[in-house]
Amino acid sequence: MVIDKNLIGLWFFGIDDGSDWMGSLSRREDGRLVLDYRFRYGRAEDSPWLFKDKKNWYTMLLNEKTSLERALEISRSLAKLLSTAAKYKHRLPQGITAENETLVLKEIADLVLNDTGEGAPTVDEILVHDGDLDRFCKEVGAMPWAHVKVVEAPAVHIVKAGQSFCHLPGAPKDWPKEHKWVAPQDARFATCEICLLVHADRQATRRREEAAHN
Repeated sequence: MVIDKNLIGLWFFGIDDGSDWMGSLSRREDGRLVLDYRFRYGRAEDSPWLFKDKKNWYTMLLNEKTSLERALEISRSLAKLLSTAAKYKHRLPQGITAENETLVLKEIADLVLNDTGEGAPTVDEILVHDGDLDRFCKEVGAMPWAHVKVVEAPAVHIVKAGQSFCHLPGAPKDWPKEHKWVAPQDARFATCEICLLVHADRQATRRREEAAHN
């Protein structure tokens, strides 16, 4: 999940077998709201950085007319529904695994839909307030389930036809490992200030040209 200016909120609940669920709501560059969520299984408790876990990811692209208020309702309802489903895993001899989660959720759908949610795992909600990502990250880092490691962020450049917009020498394959790159259509993930300025200037020029032709 990408923590950037487009992020709106995050939801999390843990399950007593060590697995967990996380979802995030964000707004795409075109304005559409999207809910991304994942199930995680088998994390090594002694070292979460070994990445021995298994994750299944899903994306829900909301209708373009969906308001932010409605999108938050949907996100909260989904988190509550799935946390309630976790109550019934003990009724399944095989348990809930990365391989059978979709089938299992269908099997217990009726039980879940008629459940009040009492006794389900607690869902934590963390929202981005007024675009304050520093506050958001601090709130996430304070959660008992969060594993935080501070590392120096790589410089992410915008590249087209093998050349970065900031004219970093050489091709991307020749750059030091701390330098990454994205294509222009993914410029929202770039961090190189020069690349971003050049990209913004090119977009402005293109808009002026299109306006002149119209």
